[in-house]
Amino acid sequence: MWWKTASVLALFTLCLALAFTCGVLVGRGLSPPAPLVKGEAESPPTPLVEAGAESLPTPFIKDGAESPPAPLVEREVTRPPVRAMWTYPGAFQDAAQSQRTLAAAKAAGLNRLLLLVYSAGRAQYPSRVAPSRVADGSPDALSRFITRAHKEGLEVYAYLATLVGRTRDATGTILAAHPDWVMFDDRGRKLSDYTPSEMAADWLEAVWLDPGHPEVGDYLERLYSEVLERYDLDGVQLDFIRYPSTHAFSTGLYYPPNRTFGYNPAALAAYRIDGGSDPLELLRQRRRHVQEMGEAAYERACWQWDEWRRERITGIVRRVRQARDRLRPAARLSASVIPFPERAYLTFYQDWPGWLESGLVDEVYLMSYTIDGRLFSRQLRQAVEFAPQPARVIAGVGVYKNLADPDQLLRQMRFAQTHAGGWSLFSARNLLGDEELWEVVRTAGGSR
Repeated sequence: MWWKTASVLALFTLCLALAFTCGVLVGRGLSPPAPLVKGEAESPPTPLVEAGAESLPTPFIKDGAESPPAPLVEREVTRPPVRAMWTYPGAFQDAAQSQRTLAAAKAAGLNRLLLLVYSAGRAQYPSRVAPSRVADGSPDALSRFITRAHKEGLEVYAYLATLVGRTRDATGTILAAHPDWVMFDDRGRKLSDYTPSEMAADWLEAVWLDPGHPEVGDYLERLYSEVLERYDLDGVQLDFIRYPSTHAFSTGLYYPPNRTFGYNPAALAAYRIDGGSDPLELLRQRRRHVQEMGEAAYERACWQWDEWRRERITGIVRRVRQARDRLRPAARLSASVIPFPERAYLTFYQDWPGWLESGLVDEVYLMSYTIDGRLFSRQLRQAVEFAPQPARVIAGVGVYKNLADPDQLLRQMRFAQTHAGGWSLFSARNLLGDEELWEVVRTAGGSR
């Protein structure tokens, strides 16, 4: 009969375990576990090694942060829909254009303006961190504009073309001061050596800084800290916070065979210090490495390189977040992002769904610049799924894409107001002086 006694004891133990588990779940309200903040606790799994293959080192993915930021406290749950517009430096640097911009924005019912304060590797204000188009000690037009906008009831965000080192003109840019920070492609070429026709063929808007270069993150942290400390901003936005890619993210465009980027020698050295295999060797000698390592181990080695680049971008976002928390905690932190989450993650190394889920940013602005209404709505609905609140997803509406179809522009704006946190128009360049388009904006914003 001993086996009956053992069975009864086993059944009794199982019941106690189930009761304890149910009690815990009830006590927690059946809530799922909190999401893991990147870099917090989980280490990369051991690399897959096939029979006869050499073991690959698993790199330690550094993110440059002493500790991850705390999750965001829920704020302004019932904020009104964002009705915003991206503007260029002339909007605050030129007195006449400044007046026109403010008057038009107020009349159209906008409640937020995003000012480009750092572009083409130069600051658009008197900076002591970056090369500047404005001499130090000059009258600060940006500060005056912010004061006037606040009097009109408009929020002001500063946005920065974060990883753009220069565009066509290299004179007086951050890359002129630090040419070694430049991005390299997978063929070992500097983007600064590309001809204008090569840049155009690969849809490369600029010559980029390489976020894998150890000094680039330090520079960007100082740059954002300066902007946050100096100006009475309602928010800052990370623009061009990704690697370049020759993969399409808009409709109706043909992209050539794809290159990848991030092969600056200092970045590769940093990656090897973190324990990674030489990514250029992996790329150029694929067949040999697969034969020697096995397909699974080779795939993992390539993934490690992708993940390392992804963490360079997230590490910059984290450092800006920490600067915001330290210097201007009331300001909101946002990022303008590739609207396709999988493509952003895989080819631009931009993990914006993770930034939303972990609370690293307050808002994302989808660059949903399209004439395709179905694509627009699908992008927005998908993005909202990643956000703690729909209000944290703002639709970037491409005015320049819809110049021939103002009704499509209106439909996109209304959809964004209904299903997400609102919209931001790209850009003022297409709107100022066009009364028909302003009428569409007024109608969408309820100011008509």
